[in-house]
Amino acid sequence: VMPSIEDTAPGEVFEVDLAFYAAVIQDMRENLERYEGRLVSIDGFIFRHDNFSPEQFLVGRLLVDCCVMDALYTSIFTVYEDGEAFKQDSWVRVTGRVASVFYEDPWTGDSYTAPKLEAVEVRQIEKPLVQYIY
Repeated sequence: VMPSIEDTAPGEVFEVDLAFYAAVIQDMRENLERYEGRLVSIDGFIFRHDNFSPEQFLVGRLLVDCCVMDALYTSIFTVYEDGEAFKQDSWVRVTGRVASVFYEDPWTGDSYTAPKLEAVEVRQIEKPLVQYIY
């Protein structure tokens, strides 16, 4: 059973479990109002689009459905005041408050409201032995 944000007391940190990583991120997208204002902690590697400012990045993991060739980056948009201190592809643990952001996809041109983490702490972690989620 997927852990629920409702099972975490307000003010406590909801840890995104590796077994439910993609499901939790999808739930954030579909039910953003349940997560807004809540503290969430997530591990992943940093990816930055060319149009991001220094404090903006995505943190996520590669989701493999069948084989590595079909891997899809599953992530959450993150803003951190000292974000520029973390390099592309760095593995980090981000703890932050969930908010919403209006996002325009640079590849598809689609725009929508998406979850974002307003990070209160970002720290470098070791690259995990298992980097993918399934």
